[in-house]
Amino acid sequence: MSLLLKDIYSETKNRFRLELVCGARGLNRLINWVYVAEDIATTDFLYGNELIITTGMGKQSSSGWLYDFVVELFWQGTCGLILNTGMYLSEDDITPEIRNFCEEHSYPLFTMPWEIHIYDITRSYYNRIFRDTQSADAVTEAVLDLISGSDPEHAISVLLRRGFSPEQGYLAYCINGKGPEQERAKLENTVRLELKVHFPGSHMCHFREDILVLLPCTDNAELNPSETGASAGLKNAVRDLAGRISRSFPRWDIRSGLGSVSELKEFPRSFRQARSALASSFSSGEIFCAFDDLGFYKILFSVSDRNVLNDYWREKLEPVITYDKTHKSCCLETLYQYLICSGSIQKIAEAMYCHRNTVNYRVRILRETLGLHLDNVQDRFELLAAFYVRSFCDPGPESGYLLISYRSIEI
Repeated sequence: MSLLLKDIYSETKNRFRLELVCGARGLNRLINWVYVAEDIATTDFLYGNELIITTGMGKQSSSGWLYDFVVELFWQGTCGLILNTGMYLSEDDITPEIRNFCEEHSYPLFTMPWEIHIYDITRSYYNRIFRDTQSADAVTEAVLDLISGSDPEHAISVLLRRGFSPEQGYLAYCINGKGPEQERAKLENTVRLELKVHFPGSHMCHFREDILVLLPCTDNAELNPSETGASAGLKNAVRDLAGRISRSFPRWDIRSGLGSVSELKEFPRSFRQARSALASSFSSGEIFCAFDDLGFYKILFSVSDRNVLNDYWREKLEPVITYDKTHKSCCLETLYQYLICSGSIQKIAEAMYCHRNTVNYRVRILRETLGLHLDNVQDRFELLAAFYVRSFCDPGPESGYLLISYRSIEI
């Protein structure tokens, strides 16, 4: 939950007689504070996303002082400037150079008549910011309680009071990245702004090192329990979001994962799926991955006891691995190619760049020496599944010839 300058301006412009002079394209900016500044020297105290109000009391003799003031405020990351006109400033002070700068950089510049007390507008805006912050903190605490299972009933009751619906579908979206620490705040503000503009009703918080987003399934108001996958439109919208964020921060390695649609009470399941998709994103090298697209790996990510998975692939493949190490052969890769090439010796030879006789020799070892029943459909399925399980549990260099390798992260 965040406040947009556009919304506050729309809701209060009549009360405070605000006039938008220029920079209208920049109204989609977050506002997190209101700051009264009269001197360019005080701008170093700004953190970003403040709405600045000035009376011009510190007006300097230089004709270009206001232009310099506006430029400095823009580069400090403020969201806009209100000129309190009528005493020290007039609209004549807004030169063509200032207007051109604000239009070019989409920086909103407003005027407010002297008759409006700064106390009144700052108090009104502070109250809005405080209420929004309190609401956001309450939702964050409820979301974290819900996914941790500490008090799900209370968490859901809080979310319902804050406007979330038990009838609507929700998805978890997790973002993780590494990059210059001085850009982290800007990254998080960018994500907040993207969510506010393109995904209204969403909520952003943090889980460990991840950015966690609760996304409403806006294109399907009523959740159909038989259709828990995210729609193509919503999935593409989130994929586009991931792309925009990644392009905006080229020095960051940013990955993200999207869970499936769930009811509010089942959001922890979507969260676990999003974390699984995030792990897949890191391992596959993609900036975005949706759990619905993981295919067979959805089953593996849903197994809580990884020892079961490790025992399975070792039971099926360890004898072949041991044989290869002892005889310095390539029977494991031959077995994999045999399974995905449906037993075609010619295709296996082409895939491995070797002679058909070599392939036949290795297949004979698999059948006769290692006792694999390669003509049995169930046995072939179990062996291929073992390769997928192995690449999931232990994606080392030896698994490089597999279709996909996944890195597991703590979920």
